Amino acid sequence: VQGPPGTGKSQLIANLLADAAAAGQRALLVCQKRAALDVVADRLAGVGMTPFMALIHDARHDRPALYAQLN
Repeated sequence: VQGPPGTGKSQLIANLLADAAAAGQRALLVCQKRAALDVVADRLAGVGMTPFMALIHDARHDRPALYAQLN
């Protein structure tokens, strides 16, 4: 999704991811900027989607938390 700042890109992405989860589908979000990923993760966490997402900023350091969440 591309567009100028303040046009609702992160809200659109969060809605698409939540809709995919509701439909039983899997989705992967990859961002160039960590802040963009954090904004979408915060929006999803705000509506109770935390159990359905795994946030990975650094594969080496976030791996133990991901494994714990999967258990």
